[in-house]
Amino acid sequence: MNTKTMKNIRMGLLLLFLMLACMAIAAVCMTTVVSADSANPYLQVTCGSANKSGTGWTWVTDESYNGTLTLSGYDGEEISIGGVNNGKVDIVLVGDNKITVTAPNGNRAISVYNVSTLTFKGSGSLTIDFQVPTTTEQVYMYGIYMYGDASSHNNGNLVFDESCTVTVKVYGTVAEKNGLVDAIFIRDDSTGSGNVTVTENATLNIDLKCDKPYQTYGIYAKGSIALNGTVDIKMEYTGSGSTDTWRDVYTPSSYTTCSIGTNAKITSVCPGSSGSILTAFPLVANGAEKISSWTKVLTDEQYFENDDCLVHVWDK
Repeated sequence: MNTKTMKNIRMGLLLLFLMLACMAIAAVCMTTVVSADSANPYLQVTCGSANKSGTGWTWVTDESYNGTLTLSGYDGEEISIGGVNNGKVDIVLVGDNKITVTAPNGNRAISVYNVSTLTFKGSGSLTIDFQVPTTTEQVYMYGIYMYGDASSHNNGNLVFDESCTVTVKVYGTVAEKNGLVDAIFIRDDSTGSGNVTVTENATLNIDLKCDKPYQTYGIYAKGSIALNGTVDIKMEYTGSGSTDTWRDVYTPSSYTTCSIGTNAKITSVCPGSSGSILTAFPLVANGAEKISSWTKVLTDEQYFENDDCLVHVWDK
C-alpha cells in the first residue's frame, strides 16, 4: 500500500472520528435542553435557548437556565415554557394581555415543564380564555398546567406576585366523553414541591364552568397553598344531577400547611355541600386556627370577616 493511499485512509478515519464526536456532543445537548409539550402552541420558549421576541412578547434567558417572559399587549394562543435543570421563570405582565385557546387539539392555555418556580408579576393583567362548548372526543382542559421530569426535583411551584391580575376562564362541555376541566393543575406525580402562593397585592380570578359531576378543580396543587391576596373563585356546574368531588382548592398534602393571610380577600362559589376546602385552612387573622365560628352561617353560605381578613364561601 503506497503512501498516498495510507494518507487517504488516515484522513477518512479522522473525519469519521470527528463526525461521531459531533454526534455525541449533539446528543448530550439534546438531553439538557427540553422543550415543553403543548399541542400546537403559538408561543414556545425554552430556558437556556436564544433570546427572542415577537408581537406583544419578549423572552430573555440566561446561563443558569432562568427565564423572563414579558407580555406587553400580548393577544395570542397558547404559551408553552420548557425548563432546564429546574430554573426559575418569571412572566412579567405589562398592560392588558390575553391568551385564547384556538388550536384544534390544544388542551393547555399555559403549559410549564420542569420549571422550579413560575412567577406572574408586574402591574398588568392576563386573561386566559379557554372554551369548548361541545366536543366529539375526550378533552382535558387546563388553564395553567405544570409538570416535570421527576417528583424528586424541587419544581412545580406557582406564584402570583406584586400587583398583577391573572384571570383563568375555562368553560367545557366534556362529560359525554369523560373529559376534565381544571383551572390550575399541578401534577403531583411529576413535581417535587407544587406549592401555590398568591401574595398580598396580587389578584387571582378563576371562572370555571363544566358539565362533569366529579373531579373538577379550581386549584389543584401538590404542596401547600397560601392565599394572601385577592382570590375570587366562581365554579358553575352545567350538567344534570348533583356534583361530587368538585373542589375550589385541593391538595393531597396536609391542609395544616396551607394558610389564608391577614389581609386576604377570598370569595368562593363551588357547587356541592363539601365543595369548598377553604374551611379547613388556618387563618393568620384567626390566630392560625381554622374558622371555628363563622360571622354568618346559612344553609349554603359561610362568611368570616374581621378588620383585615374576609373569607366568603357559598354553594351554587
